[in-house]
Amino acid sequence: MYNDVPVIWKSRLQSMVTRSTTEAEFIAASYACKEVQWLRQLLHELNRDETLATPVHIDNQGALKLIANRQVHARTKHPDIRCMSIRELGASGVIETKYIGTDKQLADLLTKALYRDRFPMLREALKCTSVNMTRRLPGLRLGLTLRS
Repeated sequence: MYNDVPVIWKSRLQSMVTRSTTEAEFIAASYACKEVQWLRQLLHELNRDETLATPVHIDNQGALKLIANRQVHARTKHPDIRCMSIRELGASGVIETKYIGTDKQLADLLTKALYRDRFPMLREALKCTSVNMTRRLPGLRLGLTLRS
């Protein structure tokens, strides 16, 4: 999010098989950090350098511990070496990993089936609103728009 508005969203299958949810969340966080690096470079080219660490919210305590702990254990040795850069980004102050409870994870709106009461709450948190259409346009299946 930039200025409290989402700027990038991506959903895809991970290219590697994981053995635990901790490992899967660790790999997903490393992909997110690659996007952070790209966005920070883009902002730099636009003369809008970001001086503060970019928060990366993770809803898995095990993944946060894996990021913070540089030691390799038998159960945590499997993540690909390409995913280890998240540790260096944290150490250099580019990112700051933070725990966020599953109930406050905004990405769930775009990645999971939600209960009826949870959808409007997440939609509002992302500053989106429902679209009221007076006539149906062929092929249009848009349900969210950004508010300014």
